[in-house]
Amino acid sequence: NRTTSAERIRAALAGRHDITVVTEPQQAVELCSESPEPFELFIINLDMEGFDALRICSQLKSLEKSRQTPILIIVDPDDHQRLLRALDMGVNDYLIRPIDKQELLARCNTQVRRYRYTEQLRLSVQASIEMAVTDAVVEPMLHGLPALAHYAFPAAGAVLVVAIGKWFAARTGHQ
Repeated sequence: NRTTSAERIRAALAGRHDITVVTEPQQAVELCSESPEPFELFIINLDMEGFDALRICSQLKSLEKSRQTPILIIVDPDDHQRLLRALDMGVNDYLIRPIDKQELLARCNTQVRRYRYTEQLRLSVQASIEMAVTDAVVEPMLHGLPALAHYAFPAAGAVLVVAIGKWFAARTGHQ
């Protein structure tokens, strides 16, 4: 909302991060939901004229696409109550004005790194679950098809069952 503040933040983070500055608060939510690539961090100024910045934080946290994306807010030194409300609603970090360029960079790097680690962990867990489903499908097939009736598979598993079922039929001559 503060154009000069946004430009100073952009300059401080330039070269290390790709920055998108949004001047209208509601644009942030629209851009987030329409963007093909997820954002890794939101930096939100709590001192927006004519708009409640906490509402933007809440809307971003309510979207599935940005629910896990960290939010760093910028607050005035005397705005302790809003800072506490923001932290209670799930904001991850904050900076108090005046903003120190090195602290801004350190906090942004920390939040982006945490987001990337969390995303990598989520993908690893998802891959492990998919492998466990595969093991649960393949093992009974090795001992006979009737055992498959005991397993329930998600939609992604159904494709796997069909592919393995075709493989098994080709190897055993069963239809």
